[in-house]
Amino acid sequence: MRELQNRRSETNQSVGRHHRRLSANAGTSPQIALPFVATPNSLTNRISTTREITDLLAQDAAVAIGISGGKDSQAAATATIQYLDQIGHRGPRLLIHADLGSVEWADSLPTCERLSAQLGTDFVVVRRKQGGLMDRWESRWRSNVTRYEGLSTVTLVPCWSTPAMRFCTTYGDTRYVNNDGFGLSTMLWTTAMLDSAIEV
Repeated sequence: MRELQNRRSETNQSVGRHHRRLSANAGTSPQIALPFVATPNSLTNRISTTREITDLLAQDAAVAIGISGGKDSQAAATATIQYLDQIGHRGPRLLIHADLGSVEWADSLPTCERLSAQLGTDFVVVRRKQGGLMDRWESRWRSNVTRYEGLSTVTLVPCWSTPAMRFCTTYGDTRYVNNDGFGLSTMLWTTAMLDSAIEV
């Protein structure tokens, strides 16, 4: 018991010394650099780009940014718009959300709408004509069972998404975004990973 009290006393004294040292250095301590802060000086080095993309941005090409409503895509969209502002981009900008239907988080769409308003961009929602992600899973299952019953396969494959089969970022998002009549094949497309690619 006495040993525990001694340890507590030593800890309290150490904390007290640390606080006094912080107070004494309050006006002189250096700024702590965060891993990523979206400032004009840091953005140029943080956004992935290519010479082709840089050239298109210099010509004020339209930029479409895919957003899900999650924190990563919000951060990516915000950083991308700030980067575009920094380089003087004056072309059209839009946020685009591929609605996955009933599996979506209830606040996904409202969050995307608020972000678009905050960033001052156009906002487009695209949906799979055959239904949402749940419909896709069910369709895959029915097709799977039909093949199994017809002995055209002896192995049932998973009908749902897995880390290797991310329908939300492959089939459900990009295929319908690119073919929904918005002319995105001619737009600069930025992903939620802050990487950029040209859709052809």
